Amino acid sequence: LNAYGALPQLSADDPLEFDQKTRELKATGRAELIHDSFHMEADEIRFSQEKGMVFGDNNVKIIAFNFRALSDDVQYDTLTQTLY
Repeated sequence: LNAYGALPQLSADDPLEFDQKTRELKATGRAELIHDSFHMEADEIRFSQEKGMVFGDNNVKIIAFNFRALSDDVQYDTLTQTLY
């Protein structure tokens, strides 16, 4: 747990990478992120713990808040549970 609550669970077919420059954890290859009732799948997912933001790129599928959405890219604020 952190100050914001439970951290998202991030997994992928490829090994997870941490980008020192952006301070983001990156998952590629059928990447999947689960945070509370929010579920995202994408070709690439990046998570910034500092910002509490999740970035999904390419073939993004979301199941959350009683709806399902498909998109090329999505930003999700884990603190406010807001999609952009």
